Amino acid sequence: MEFKVSEESYTILFKVVFSIAAGLLIGLEREHRTKTEIFAGIRTFPLISMHWRCFQHL
Repeated sequence: MEFKVSEESYTILFKVVFSIAAGLLIGLEREHRTKTEIFAGIRTFPLISMHWRCFQHL
């Protein structure tokens, strides 16, 4: 039994991973810049960006 992955699946996976990485960098920057209590940071931004990217494919 062979498992074949289409080129479109790789494209979607790359976009999701890229959005998580971009959200992670934004979250890191916000936590580094602000030393007081922040609303969203390193854990929130990757989740938001990943959900936005997945919702975009619906």
